[in-house]
Amino acid sequence: MAQRILIVDDEYSFLELEGIVLSRAGYEVVSADSPLKALEMIAQQIPDMIISDVEMPGMDGFQFIAKVHENPATAKIPFILMSSRRVFPQDRIRGLDLGSDDYLTKPFSAEELLSRVKAIMRRVSQAPSAQPLPQGLSPINTLTQYMDSLEKTAKHDPSVPPAASARPSPVPLTPSVPPPSFPQSSPSPPPSPVPSAPVSSNALDPFGVFKEMDQRIQKSERLAALFVNLSYFRGYNMCYGFPKGDEILKFTLDTLNSANYVVAEKQDFVEHVGADNFIILSVPGRASLLAQFIVREFEKGIRDFYTVEDRDRGFIEAKNRVRRMSAFPFVSIVIGVATNETRNLTHRGQYYQIGHEILEYAKTLGGSRYIIDRRHDTPGQP
Repeated sequence: MAQRILIVDDEYSFLELEGIVLSRAGYEVVSADSPLKALEMIAQQIPDMIISDVEMPGMDGFQFIAKVHENPATAKIPFILMSSRRVFPQDRIRGLDLGSDDYLTKPFSAEELLSRVKAIMRRVSQAPSAQPLPQGLSPINTLTQYMDSLEKTAKHDPSVPPAASARPSPVPLTPSVPPPSFPQSSPSPPPSPVPSAPVSSNALDPFGVFKEMDQRIQKSERLAALFVNLSYFRGYNMCYGFPKGDEILKFTLDTLNSANYVVAEKQDFVEHVGADNFIILSVPGRASLLAQFIVREFEKGIRDFYTVEDRDRGFIEAKNRVRRMSAFPFVSIVIGVATNETRNLTHRGQYYQIGHEILEYAKTLGGSRYIIDRRHDTPGQP
């Protein structure tokens, strides 16, 4: 059965264009020229996704998404907001805070629209709650439910770090430039009780990080594993070349080592495990401070690796995976943290899967950020 997408826009030309593009891709498309009409349609049949313009008379897109999310039955509908005006950081932040999954600027290409719709649909279909749970594991909330709950918790619990909230502020693009087509990612499936490492052990064992992790697990030590990745690093390599890319890798490793020196007093284990991937082994109580330090220092220095022209423009142009010219934002650092503070993790593979699950979700939000997994294995725990 085709997935149903509701498009809401007071401009008929965009309703028609988006309808044609999505229908040809196999989606069932319905449309409304106002949020009030859209709410009536949602009451009759809940769509699988909503794409809404922001600037509409009577009720704007921000008010519309807030209204939709008031109802528990429709609160989890994936949402894409669109705007024909220049997108300022506060617009994106407001949209994300209200629960929007993405934000598009008109005009946009058919390829960009389809790419973002497919990425969100894929992420929803692959959410942990939609997958059968491995034997022996307790039920866990989906990532989207978890991220939403973090926002509510952060308002009442001062121990929850702001940067770990569900909708951290993305690093803004230059306001005068429409956002380029960003590649999207989807979260990995939930961890199995004793999974094997998704990456070849031959690639990681020489660095000792897995041996170190195994030793800490065997000793039942409190452990936080920070999985660090550079977003859009491939685009940078294609544009500036591999020697310049190596400089960013060195800068990243230096930043991680500085965090270990300043925050952890050299007590943590830092390793570059290949390509643009890094791992830090720490303790739960220090993970948030480490991640905050890394994100802050990385953002301070990353723009120095770009030309003045690219810095002014706010993005770079390079060939994508199908060798077509595409726009890429600046390289950002993303951190997914898995800990045994609230979960019984007995195998390094579980840390790896949970950390990368969170990491991939964080990537879809854009910009440099970190997210710590704070879910519980025990049903009913917050």
